[in-house]
Amino acid sequence: MDRQGIRKIFTENFFADHSVCDQFLYFLASRELHDKGAYHKILCLHGVPGVGKRTMLHELCRALGWELVTVKLGEVTSGDGQVVGSFRTDLNAIAARVVHALDGLAGENVALLLEDLDKINPPGLHNASINFFSVVEQMQQYAVQNNYKQDQIDLGAVTFMATAKNLATVPSGLREQLQVVTLPAYSESDKLKIVKKYILPQLSDTYRLEGRCQFSENAIKKLIREYSREGGVRQVKADLETICKKIVLRLSDKNDERSERVFTNHISKLMGPARYPLRKDQAKDTIGVISLLGKSDKGGCTLLMESLALLGVGKVLITGNTDRLFEESAKVAVSYLRSNAKVIGIQEDFFRRVDMHLHMQYGQVPKYGVSAGTGIVTALVSALSGKPVRGNIGVTGEVSLHGRILGVNDIRDKVLGACQAGLTDIFLPLENAREVRNLSVDILRSITIIMVDDVQGLLRKAIVW
Repeated sequence: MDRQGIRKIFTENFFADHSVCDQFLYFLASRELHDKGAYHKILCLHGVPGVGKRTMLHELCRALGWELVTVKLGEVTSGDGQVVGSFRTDLNAIAARVVHALDGLAGENVALLLEDLDKINPPGLHNASINFFSVVEQMQQYAVQNNYKQDQIDLGAVTFMATAKNLATVPSGLREQLQVVTLPAYSESDKLKIVKKYILPQLSDTYRLEGRCQFSENAIKKLIREYSREGGVRQVKADLETICKKIVLRLSDKNDERSERVFTNHISKLMGPARYPLRKDQAKDTIGVISLLGKSDKGGCTLLMESLALLGVGKVLITGNTDRLFEESAKVAVSYLRSNAKVIGIQEDFFRRVDMHLHMQYGQVPKYGVSAGTGIVTALVSALSGKPVRGNIGVTGEVSLHGRILGVNDIRDKVLGACQAGLTDIFLPLENAREVRNLSVDILRSITIIMVDDVQGLLRKAIVW
């Protein structure tokens, strides 16, 4: 195994942390150390769409001189990217496709890629212990006995790889057989470098625009910030391709060899209004309104939550397509406020005279696991006291009944989502200090991170008293 060659590929071609390369090398070394056929593990790249999972595996196999066979488990798409159908996702059908794909291939220089492993759906087996390799071997025996194929496949000689966007949907038994390598989402500077180094040269070659089309750096940044909020670069590439097509059409109509330069003010003319416009009122201090840091299937995001204190009898109304965890966070927040109302500076009997309404904007979009405890407490205190929340801030973290702020997951993605949304300050749990220290310098320069350990400290800094 050429370890230096693999490290060189990662350094030159991918914007990934060194730990990602180390985990690749660990997987390959483990296969070499075990006896033939004794290491049944699947190398699974986990990350949001557009971070280069498939490309990374292709480059790895090319460097090792392996033949890569792909078995797709998700949707069937047409040439223009539209979904036209879906593969069968029960385990037996997938095992049969694996056996068929490996038919006629032998040797240790073969790798099999299971794309979208999280799309496997074995009915009734989500809590069962599933041995994926045993299912494939049984399917192979069935095929040999019924003369569908002649020779056995040495599964021990095949390197199994996979990609997945959401590990929560992978059956628990199969999850135990994965060696998961998580690819972090890209920062804005990473996206900018990828666009300049890879995407634009590729599009220029495809549409024959060498020297005839140039993008300013600010134009690319506007496209990233206001048109494609995601962890990867899939939408950025699609938008740039749309612009290139329009420029090709314009140049062909003029029938000349002049070059086109795309500046910031051209983006809205070419792409229309921004998909994610930066809110002009975001910097204003507003009573009962706060941005929560969350994560979607595309990466980190921000969710705007509003709260109102209305005359009533202490009811808590929650709207906006939230989940059970959000409702539990709201109950904990209200209980904490009831026991600490005098210290916080709100009326002690508010729960007898006031109804509290919490609303997450964009109710048509489901919200899962937002970790909204700190945001709920802050918004409710603001609404009950009439004091505004600081503008341009975001919060994440859960709250205990005694006011301690608890750590959460996906800190890097949530911080990147806050950067994309244009927030200037964010409050993170002190328990996540380790994850914050691992953030790159580019991310830390673009936003101010304030670590908080208790609700009192958060309220002093987040609300304009």
